Amino acid sequence: LPGGGSRVTVAAPLPGHIHERAANLGHTLAVGEPILTLVNTGTVWIEAGVFDRHLPRVRMGQSVSVTTPAAPGRTFRGVVSYLGDVADPQSRAVPVRAVLENPAGVLRAGTFVQVQLGGEGTTAVTIPRAAVQEQGARSVVFVAEAESAYRLRSIRTGATFGDWVVVEEGLKAGERVVVQGAYQLLA
Repeated sequence: LPGGGSRVTVAAPLPGHIHERAANLGHTLAVGEPILTLVNTGTVWIEAGVFDRHLPRVRMGQSVSVTTPAAPGRTFRGVVSYLGDVADPQSRAVPVRAVLENPAGVLRAGTFVQVQLGGEGTTAVTIPRAAVQEQGARSVVFVAEAESAYRLRSIRTGATFGDWVVVEEGLKAGERVVVQGAYQLLA
């Protein structure tokens, strides 16, 4: 090429789309430095926390049904592929992972899902911990009512799972809450 450069074609080892590109034109890469991040969402992992009273009913290979507000009326099926050995110290729940086929790419990382294990189970409303604000002695969230219109609502929280918190009262499944900027709205 003009200027003394060279062109190298890099073939991906699997199908997918580029999620992040670390290298740009003129960038010199060190050995082992990633060029890009390739994402294949044809198969996804769903992670859930299971409390010890429910653990006797969970086993490897068990069927899992998953629903999400992102795909109303659709149910995704998979199987339990991992059962953790250690409970999360904050939530006291044991991590359980299921593998699901996701051919249309509907299921996306970091989104809300409801998981039902083997036909038995309960559902819970969970939201990012960053959405929960403290106003005096009560926990509150801002619920989206319309474009740029939010209503302050009191909630009662339960267990936490990493960056997620269970809402025991005050919020229905599918309601949208403010995560980024919730503190500024409260102020």
